[in-house]
Amino acid sequence: STGGGDNFNAGLCAGLLMGLDPEASLIMANSTSAYYVKNGCSPSLLQLVDFIKENSSAFAV
Repeated sequence: STGGGDNFNAGLCAGLLMGLDPEASLIMANSTSAYYVKNGCSPSLLQLVDFIKENSSAFAV
């Protein structure tokens, strides 16, 4: 197990608690999980924002 699922859940909960809509919360969840799997550690909020910006073409928003 990589821990990707735990990070997905954490990202989803964080997004919802921050008041993001469901679509944005799912983007946050997927990005949190992807960051973790790629880097082996959970991202800070600033790291997550940068990661989403760098990979924004992957999201059909």
